[in-house]
Amino acid sequence: MATYRIPVLEDFVWQPPVIDKDLTTPPAIKTKGDRYIVGTGAGGDWSGHDDDITYYDGADWQFDTPNEGCQLWVKDEDAFYVYKGESHGWVLQEISEIGAISQAASQALSTAEANSGNIQTNSDTISAHKVELDAVSGAVSAVTSAAKANSAGISANVVDIQTNSNAASAAASAAKANSAGISANVADKQDKGTYVSEYGAIEFTI
Repeated sequence: MATYRIPVLEDFVWQPPVIDKDLTTPPAIKTKGDRYIVGTGAGGDWSGHDDDITYYDGADWQFDTPNEGCQLWVKDEDAFYVYKGESHGWVLQEISEIGAISQAASQALSTAEANSGNIQTNSDTISAHKVELDAVSGAVSAVTSAAKANSAGISANVVDIQTNSNAASAAASAAKANSAGISANVADKQDKGTYVSEYGAIEFTI
């Protein structure tokens, strides 16, 4: 016939302290909730439970096998003990170890604070660079606007040049027409007996 244990509320208290860790047999006087670490070479009701955590439930002694790393406060020694496995058992937690843990935690906190400061510095630097980029972007926009204005001016100049070119073409056409007229007049003069030389025209009748 199987036996089942039903946990009660007091079993869920997070690692409550134990009264003693050196007893090998149950104490003569016991009260419900009393807890002990079973000593090495246990006998009687505790036989075969060396290093286990035992507690009295009001009727019987119950046992829990500790996991490696389990830490308990032992009242009669005012000290913490840590379970370091079957080969080492329960080992006194030295104050220096606690101090080392505290120091490591302090160093981790300092590192976190330093990193936080670095993050803030980097954030400020990024903000400054963003301001510089905004200024450069504004300058580029101004140059682009000036380039557009110059382009418009160049287009206007091109139109003026085209107009002047058209006017020059018209003048050239007029000059060509005048040249044709002069040539006709010279031919007419020659027909009438007018001698034209490089020094001017001498008119005579034959």
